[in-house]
Amino acid sequence: AAVMRLYSTSLTHAPKPVRVFYTGPCFRYERPQKGRYREFFQFGAELIGTPQPEGDAEIIALAVRSIEAAGMEDLEVRVGHVGALRSLLDSLGVPAEMVAKAFPLIDKGDVEGLRGLLMDKVEDSSIEIIEDYVSTTGDIAVVEGAIASLARFPEVTEALERLRASLEQLDAYEGIGYEVDLGIARGLDYYMGVVFEVDWQGLGAEKQVCGGGAYELGQLFGLDNVPATGFAIGMDRVDIAVSMSSQAGPVREGAMVVPMDRDGKVMHLAVAAAEALRSSGIRAELEVMRRGTGKALKGADARLFRWAVIIGSDEVAQGKVAVKDLESGEQRMLTLDELAGLGS
Repeated sequence: AAVMRLYSTSLTHAPKPVRVFYTGPCFRYERPQKGRYREFFQFGAELIGTPQPEGDAEIIALAVRSIEAAGMEDLEVRVGHVGALRSLLDSLGVPAEMVAKAFPLIDKGDVEGLRGLLMDKVEDSSIEIIEDYVSTTGDIAVVEGAIASLARFPEVTEALERLRASLEQLDAYEGIGYEVDLGIARGLDYYMGVVFEVDWQGLGAEKQVCGGGAYELGQLFGLDNVPATGFAIGMDRVDIAVSMSSQAGPVREGAMVVPMDRDGKVMHLAVAAAEALRSSGIRAELEVMRRGTGKALKGADARLFRWAVIIGSDEVAQGKVAVKDLESGEQRMLTLDELAGLGS
């Protein structure tokens, strides 16, 4: 809602689509537990102004790539369509007030609880259809199967056609695996279309690290319905997951440039090396504490720099710099031009 408030006050005349991201603290009034704190940090992104399936795919891919960039692996991505689910419940005669009670049960996978809620209020044959639908998982073929089996419900099949189109677009993003889960309900009422969740099983009950989907909130701020798709990542859970993952070691990046003495020519080459690294997009720091080379290298290692660039009179004479990979221990001599390509 906060992003749509910003959009309604400042971005309605911006070229469409509008892409925004945010990060900051959020609060929930609940008993704190591991991975679920009263204050937590969230990163999110929104794509506003396009109703096309390419937008759904872009947001899902961005969410997955963002989490992977934080160092997480073995993610489980589940995709569904909450609009299709709502339409199915409505088409089968589930009263509107009961839908609100049914969604949390569906989202938790509590099929027995769902049957108990609907019993004596909805026909048994309809309950069976609902149970089969919310238990459906698989690849894009299960969407095609649902379209065929539910052909008598045009609003449902229209929504499922949209889900299929979004998945076809998502398939263009290499390396992003997903599972179709038609039982994703999401807890927020404003979701209207494609929805998705990203889980990491190592977190147990709080396994979900990201959730999102398509929504319409423009009417809350006096606008016509504005199509939008977005996601939010729980950064606290990502932090816990990364620290728990046996495959996730410390991430080294950047370079410390270490002049072995303060001779004018040495410092000139050291500054040129730092500038070359920065110009190529590599974070670089120049050692300015005048520590000995050994202490400077230990400091660079402790601060998780990827490389140490060592420069003394020998390097000046050769017109090169010594680059030590602090991850592998390998050391080599490079020109400044070669140094600029260090991260490639």
